[in-house]
Amino acid sequence: MRGLQPLRRLTLEAVREHAAILLLLSQVTSETRAEIEEVQLTIGQSTDRSWLRALLRQTTESIDELRKLAEITVPRDQLLILLDDAETQAPGRANFLPKFLVDRMAPGMAKLSPDHDTIPAHALIELDYGQNRSKPSFEVHILEASLFEDLCALFNQAHALHLKRPSSPFQDKLAAKTADALNRATVTSAFYLVEAYLNGIAAAHVITAGSKIKQRDLDLLTEWNGAKKTRQYVRFRDKLVNYPRIVAGLEHPPLQENNCPELRFVVETAKELRDAIVHASAHPNREYGLDKWRRYNDITFSEAEQAVDQVIRLIRLIEVTIRGSVAMLSWLEDRTDDGTFPARIQLRNFRVQHPKYRPAASAARRPSAIAHTTNDCPLRASPAAKIPGTDVA
Repeated sequence: MRGLQPLRRLTLEAVREHAAILLLLSQVTSETRAEIEEVQLTIGQSTDRSWLRALLRQTTESIDELRKLAEITVPRDQLLILLDDAETQAPGRANFLPKFLVDRMAPGMAKLSPDHDTIPAHALIELDYGQNRSKPSFEVHILEASLFEDLCALFNQAHALHLKRPSSPFQDKLAAKTADALNRATVTSAFYLVEAYLNGIAAAHVITAGSKIKQRDLDLLTEWNGAKKTRQYVRFRDKLVNYPRIVAGLEHPPLQENNCPELRFVVETAKELRDAIVHASAHPNREYGLDKWRRYNDITFSEAEQAVDQVIRLIRLIEVTIRGSVAMLSWLEDRTDDGTFPARIQLRNFRVQHPKYRPAASAARRPSAIAHTTNDCPLRASPAAKIPGTDVA
């Protein structure tokens, strides 16, 4: 037994590092996790030095290959922190890592996935250690996309009630009041979506441009007073006008009320609707010429419909202005011919095309198939992991 424990320890550390890399690369499924845990248990029980050495050698080769493939340079202990956290997650839950941190840990990901560069830097990558997935998937969470899903859900419900709304609210007061509530919720949700999008492009720019940003612009993007070290909130219109200017590297705002009808609508008409809801008051409103209470009650489905369409167009205009395309807006969709948003928007989990790993056979093997060379540790052998780009016999 002399020297067996150090060999077991080295082998176990290698297997766990391999598992951590698979986790980072979104390759762990429920089946893979079960096999990894089975292998770890077997290592602790094995007395076969030949088997342990073979497992250590082949796992190390697989680690080296995967590290080279994804250009992973972070040390083992940092990878194991991710694995330790993932192992403790309750069923149905998963950890997340900002995309820009994934890029720092595995710079080669951009080369492996054709869609990787369309993910904004502030997005969250789900690190699921086989808790919630049965096949490898690179799952992305984008805050503004989540708000868009909320908007679609509210709008579709408002649309459904609008179609069957009674001619008089007294015929069905509950339906009429529910329709009014959904109209108001849709308008505020559209407003929230624009601000979430603006905050998203601000966060991504701070992450990617960093020290190149002028202090005054940095304070605007972060809503922070760098001189006083205090929070300094930025008005919604100032974000609309200045965030695209800063991100695009322009001296003057590219979009303003005088050259962008969509921006003018959001700043003026939509703001009037939103203020009547968010800042509801019985006081007369001198700015709009009628009291907010009345405006609150009078918001119609057609106004909610207009707010939704204008917001979608505005976001696309800003995106083209700052990036030249809408490649990063794959989550943003138009209404269909029937006037509603497709149901798949609420049902989907936002995913990008999975990275096309092309490792050699050793890197593609499942844990239970690595170094299975003796009868000392009978493990159920399984075929090579179905990694995209890898041929499976």
